Amino acid sequence: MPRGNGNFPGFPPYPKSPNTDKGTKPWPAFQTQPDSLGNRITPDHKNRIDFASGRMGDLMKNMQFTGVVYPGRNHYTNFYRHDFEHRQPKFDNYFHKYNKIRLDRYPHLNLWHKHRFFGGFHYGFHPELQIDSYFYNPVVYWFYANKSDEPLYRGWYVTEYEAYPQLHRPFMYHGVYFPTENLRLLLFGVSAMSVQKQVQFRDAITLFTQRMAQALADKFSEKVRLSTGDITVTHYELLGFDDAVVLEGFVTVDDKAYDFKGLLDLKDTSSTAVIAPVSLDKKPSTEQIKTLEGLNKRISEIQGDDSSVVAQPENDEAVEAQPAAGEVVAEPKK
Repeated sequence: MPRGNGNFPGFPPYPKSPNTDKGTKPWPAFQTQPDSLGNRITPDHKNRIDFASGRMGDLMKNMQFTGVVYPGRNHYTNFYRHDFEHRQPKFDNYFHKYNKIRLDRYPHLNLWHKHRFFGGFHYGFHPELQIDSYFYNPVVYWFYANKSDEPLYRGWYVTEYEAYPQLHRPFMYHGVYFPTENLRLLLFGVSAMSVQKQVQFRDAITLFTQRMAQALADKFSEKVRLSTGDITVTHYELLGFDDAVVLEGFVTVDDKAYDFKGLLDLKDTSSTAVIAPVSLDKKPSTEQIKTLEGLNKRISEIQGDDSSVVAQPENDEAVEAQPAAGEVVAEPKK
């Protein structure tokens, strides 16, 4: 982790593994509690969010970083903000449809809930259209800027910037994620993880985005292109000491919203998985239930329960290796 300097201390260390009675006693720091938005977070993650907030405040006081962040904020305003604002009427329609399903007590809804799938609209919607005001945080910046920012990253990561070349690369799919408060809080927590974990998060969210597009292409049997604001994260859950992150939300394709649930595996990023697209007004198929149960078992295992590991997700050869910046494109598998 960064050794820090006079202005910026190193990131919070992870507690040592506790002594347990044959591994059966839960480690208190693993126990999640809902935050103000309903995300399930650990005390350790809350500590990292607070740490990142303080560190960002220190950067904001430095005029050197004010000029550095400006180009990224300008790019966000010119290329993303307008599109994000004009999605609101569509989101209102999506929520109206979800509420109708819930209030009309669709018979399939309880079946989805039984298998721990609640849908992106279940958790409410908390847009963060001024997310560019948090661009002093390098992980938030990375999600929406079209290029990396060496001075900002050096200010945050100090000596570790050179040690991790992955920090030098921009996010391939910048702007694809609609900005929400839930996503911002997650990114704040990630920015105070160990640098190795942050790199693994970058790899996992990139793969998650690709697999999302692939799942949609396979379902619809046609080429799918996800662009500005098409993926919305409305809920997340931390597992262990940043071992994995469960994401839930909705993805829009051709002006229609579909629910998703996925897992970012920060120990083995190749095991990152996503279940999409889901329509809660339709009965889950046998294959969907099987896949969902497999994902739930993996989540339980990472949490420390005695569950078997399911098979690895399929490879992603059908996903374009180098799509246009800010877009993810997938062809249906043959």
